[in-house]
Amino acid sequence: MLLVLAGCGKATPEAQAKKTAEIFINALDSGDIAKAKDQSSEDVQKMCDAIEASFKTPASFSSTDLSDDAKKKLAEIEKEIRTSSFENPQIKEVKEVNERKYEVIFSMDYLNTTEIRKYFAGEEYKALIATLSVEATQIQNKDGKEAATKYMMEKLVENIYSVYTENFKNKEYTNEDSVITLEQQDDGKWFVTDIKGTNQNK
Repeated sequence: MLLVLAGCGKATPEAQAKKTAEIFINALDSGDIAKAKDQSSEDVQKMCDAIEASFKTPASFSSTDLSDDAKKKLAEIEKEIRTSSFENPQIKEVKEVNERKYEVIFSMDYLNTTEIRKYFAGEEYKALIATLSVEATQIQNKDGKEAATKYMMEKLVENIYSVYTENFKNKEYTNEDSVITLEQQDDGKWFVTDIKGTNQNK
């Protein structure tokens, strides 16, 4: 009787794979990339690292002695990107490939950043950089390179903060289906070993 009860309480491979998928996509949804990596193979961890990098502002900002106000603005932008990039994950189907491999199809809303990318690749931003470069050169001639770099970086932070804040007032999302591949490891643990859009399967 105890053996029967123990067998009933053990999660099936499908349930274990689905649970791992849920933890993974919910971690993405909340911006907890470290938790997503805990459920992932080495290859998918690299994908997660790329996602983490997309949340971060350029290293040149962190290496500059910015004012507290500029640091606060950067932190606000990073937090907003981290928590808003993915929304509403929904598992739609769990498919068995074999007893140690499953595919999970899920949908998720992805933040549309087209307008933001368009701005930073556009003429207005290029003109701003050119103007700031001239002003920074003048400051460098007077007060040195460090002062010039700080001036330029702080002006850029103001601009970036303004652009992101304006665009985040009315966030737009694109809903897409993706496929997670999950495989059971020799120690019994399930890992996400691949993730791609459903159209990549066609």
